Amino acid sequence: MKNTVVLSLLLSMMSGQAFSAEEITFVADPWPPFAVSESSNQGISIDVAKKSLETQGYNISVKFIPWTRAIEGVKKGEYDITHEWISEEGEKTLLFSSSYAVNDVKFIKRKDDTFEYNGIESLKGKTVATIRGYAYGDDFLKNNDFKKEEASDFNTNIKNLLQRGWILLWMTKLS
Repeated sequence: MKNTVVLSLLLSMMSGQAFSAEEITFVADPWPPFAVSESSNQGISIDVAKKSLETQGYNISVKFIPWTRAIEGVKKGEYDITHEWISEEGEKTLLFSSSYAVNDVKFIKRKDDTFEYNGIESLKGKTVATIRGYAYGDDFLKNNDFKKEEASDFNTNIKNLLQRGWILLWMTKLS
């Protein structure tokens, strides 16, 4: 998919003050290179949050949880910050920072699959593996000419790609 999306930090707007304590909890699911792994607590998003908020006197703790739980937890004020693409839905309940990265979204397919992406209409009749709670854009989400199969993580989608031949939507380039 030749759409460029913007990745931004989200801050909870549930209370009048986004941060009321010295400790800020950043939640994410593994999504290299933005959030690499819980054991390393590294990634572009984590590094940006740490560096920018530490200059303001905050300590950042990082917790890896399933993405849907992360985004809902930030919306409810259970966690303080995460990373996300800007979306109409997100703008209803979350405060986005300025952009700090842009990436392209592409399709991954099996080597023997002849599918070529030539616009959203080329997905007609296909099954596209997505990750629950990720922002894919309104044009993609509202289109009913193809089937969207949600999974909770990337590894499950890779299995579906290999076993069922589904096409997988994924970020491939960072700038």
